[in-house]
Amino acid sequence: MTVAVAADVLANAGNASLDTYDSGPSAIAVERWLVTALTRLAGLGERADGVLTPGGSLSNLMGLLLARDAAAHRRGIDARAHGVAALPGPVVFCSELAHFSTHRACAALGLGEAAVHPLPVDDRRRMRPDALLAALDALGPDRTPVAVVATAGTTDFGTVDPLPQIAEIAAERGIWMHADAAYGFGALFSDRLADRLAGLELADSITLDLHKTGWQPAAASVLLVSDTTAFTALDREVAYLNPADDSEAG
Repeated sequence: MTVAVAADVLANAGNASLDTYDSGPSAIAVERWLVTALTRLAGLGERADGVLTPGGSLSNLMGLLLARDAAAHRRGIDARAHGVAALPGPVVFCSELAHFSTHRACAALGLGEAAVHPLPVDDRRRMRPDALLAALDALGPDRTPVAVVATAGTTDFGTVDPLPQIAEIAAERGIWMHADAAYGFGALFSDRLADRLAGLELADSITLDLHKTGWQPAAASVLLVSDTTAFTALDREVAYLNPADDSEAG
């Protein structure tokens, strides 16, 4: 914690903006190093990527935004051109103990909180894969499964959903799997506890919050993705943020 506080003092003294490379080259280099280290810790492959966000709720929001646009793409819909209104009957699955930010994210993304389908948990307070399968089988053709949100470390109990089984179901059905590991990701720093997050590496996106089990004094959440092309949905090119001389310099 002492190191974190000292680093926070230096960061605030520099007050570097990361809007452009020119304004914060050293900070961007640190961020890229950190993201690479965290993707490796999570067991993600060479195509993995990530970005820092101010809090776990924002990471969950971004993960579901990417899931929403991926679902639209599977339906042959251009989400940028037509918006989410063109996505029929969106559904987001999570356990009944999932963080409230899942509901809030769906509201903010235009899916509506009613899109969230909470699933029952077992006697260990973990999402039941059989309930997920049953809910998917019950969906009609007018519904679009957008994502399955697996929780790795619930806020109240610290329980971890059965990640390998959920990932298998999501892969078989072609659904985005987002893992909310805001609390649980810290177990990967421990040789003794890391195996409790087995299957995390199978997620399409992962939320982790270094403010919680990373001992950082300020909100310091991260969204990791298994494939950097997932961020294509967020691409914007504008001259004042993407100057030609920076691009030419690599």
